[in-house]
Amino acid sequence: MERINPTRSLGRDDLAVFVAGPGLGEGVAVALPGGGWLLIDGCRTGGNVGEDVPLRTIWSTWRRDATDTVKWMLLTHPHGDHVSGFAEVVDVVRPENIGMAGPPAPGRGLHAELSDWLTRQAPTEDSLARDQLLAAANAIRSWERRTGREVTAIHDGVRLVDAPASVIALSPSPAFAASLAAESWPAFRDRANLLSIVLEVAHGGTRLLLTGDLPHRVANSEHPEGWSRLVSAYPAACAPRGLKVPHHGSKDALHPAINAGVAPRGMWTTPFSKNREPLPRWADGEGLSQLLAVDAVKLTAPPRRPPTGHVRPGGEMTRAQLGAWLTAAPLAGFLADADDISLPTISSALSPVWLSVFNDRGDVVREECGDAALLITSEAPA
Repeated sequence: MERINPTRSLGRDDLAVFVAGPGLGEGVAVALPGGGWLLIDGCRTGGNVGEDVPLRTIWSTWRRDATDTVKWMLLTHPHGDHVSGFAEVVDVVRPENIGMAGPPAPGRGLHAELSDWLTRQAPTEDSLARDQLLAAANAIRSWERRTGREVTAIHDGVRLVDAPASVIALSPSPAFAASLAAESWPAFRDRANLLSIVLEVAHGGTRLLLTGDLPHRVANSEHPEGWSRLVSAYPAACAPRGLKVPHHGSKDALHPAINAGVAPRGMWTTPFSKNREPLPRWADGEGLSQLLAVDAVKLTAPPRRPPTGHVRPGGEMTRAQLGAWLTAAPLAGFLADADDISLPTISSALSPVWLSVFNDRGDVVREECGDAALLITSEAPA
């Protein structure tokens, strides 16, 4: 595992994917061949203000020249854990376009509904998520006023970029996006994962699938607007060279056809640590074991903070080693951690990051990771 190197630049023809996830939220940055970037969702580490937003740091560090602008910023779905830092990034990078899931018919954007509704709400126990959503929605409204442009409604069939690499949305379906839009926020808040934007990035023989939190099953049943629809409609896209694993590797988000189709060493996964059973879960039959039945998994950070006093056994480990490390008893002389929310302690914006660079033949020509990232394998490292 080669450490991420901020002094090593990207080539103008590179297709580079950065996946960031410190334990709450995730962000994906794609440097397109020929120039231009996609920035998707957002997350924040525990570093100093201004230095704690991975997507901002990634773009400012690896931007190839002054013309290497952000073509698109996207929010895959309106959940608080995917918008942290989004407002700051909008203000800094000045994207040419902003997209959110929505139907093709014109109408009031979801960001405007979010802004108005959240402004009226009293603070709650989850006020951090509320504040992050509100900041993102207001930043998007400010961008509209400043640029004179409107947010683009993203749905199946919308083409964001044509050449030399193409970027096309595969989800949500227009009909489903319209049905949720008719309900208005917050009526469909608990189904927002189903609104997730899924993107295919194609460059010659290289296909990448970037997935948001789209599920396969809901309440233990296959959902018609989940992964089964995409597998049926876009079978070629569901055999990608690189897959940002949906919904932090939860087993209900995994479709067997996509698991089987992904190329070796092609899976990036971000953890979700804000509960007593973090994602991805590592027990038998859970998401991580299903992914490892295919190949190794590139985790951007541990799924939870390890017990006090235990040193990480290495950057590459098996699922069994990961479970033993994260569930070990605190060492003698150390206080036990509180057993509620146990986020990993990550300060650097580049610590919970995987970087993969592809050519147009499906080859990975460069791969690096931050010091919080892990490579989980089914066999013990050599």
